Amino acid sequence: MNRTKYVISFVAALGSLAFYTVESRAVPSVWSGHDITFSKAAFAEPTDPANQDRIDSRVWITRGSAQGIYNASSEISYTNNISPAGTRWAFVNNNPGATLAAASWSELIFAEWEVAFGGATAGGPITTLGQDAVLHLVDNDVYLDIRFTTWGQTSLTGGNFSYDRAAVVTSADFDRDGDTDGADFLIWQRNAGTTNALQMQGDANFDGVVDDADISIWQVNYPDPPAEIRAIPEPMSFLPLALGLLGLGNSRVQRRYR
Repeated sequence: MNRTKYVISFVAALGSLAFYTVESRAVPSVWSGHDITFSKAAFAEPTDPANQDRIDSRVWITRGSAQGIYNASSEISYTNNISPAGTRWAFVNNNPGATLAAASWSELIFAEWEVAFGGATAGGPITTLGQDAVLHLVDNDVYLDIRFTTWGQTSLTGGNFSYDRAAVVTSADFDRDGDTDGADFLIWQRNAGTTNALQMQGDANFDGVVDDADISIWQVNYPDPPAEIRAIPEPMSFLPLALGLLGLGNSRVQRRYR
């Protein structure tokens, strides 16, 4: 199939998307399990990306040589009862008797990290070791399982800590209505090129940019896409032209009914 036929097939397949309406259901994403292990060694440099757990584009967990954990994406050090910025936590300490799992997020109480475990008077972060917990990434509205496994309790330990957490799950369900469809494509289309973006703006891989990689994820997850789309070796090769033709067709339809 030549390029012209690719473009025509792609436009035909996407033509119906113009009639979707976009409605965000504000349903959070839930990441379960403890498949990812992150650790920061004693006295390791917290500004080094290797010593930051970059969970999504806005939350990079790390720790200095003392004190608590913080979000290196937006903070330069730990602040009591605030850090890590952009996160909320559910521990046994602030949810006694509850099932600590991301899937049970709606039944849990969330608070800032230090508030959630009860602060120094409750024994400090070491009291959370080995316990199931849930982390809420506020901006992207994601809940994930997490379990701290080590914690350097004094300044002599150099700020070492580690935890196991759920893995990041890419999602092209931008309107979070439970499926990947044309409405999600329109969200991506409207925000293509956006930086510092959220998943609900078209950032399927949580890297903060709405780009080709995200529409590729949409294409893979589109329910039973037409064979012509599946056959395109580089999904974005003809997308700008396809969208231009779509826009031209839509403008003609609008003028017809004026």
